[in-house]
Amino acid sequence: PPRRQLQRLRQQQQRQPQRQQHQQQQRQQ
Repeated sequence: PPRRQLQRLRQQQQRQPQRQQHQQQQRQQ
């Protein structure tokens, strides 16, 4: 994935708990 998406994923991971993290990663990917 592009650098922008990687940065967004990292920020979301830090802010949100792991459970929501997984769902969001699947949606974005």
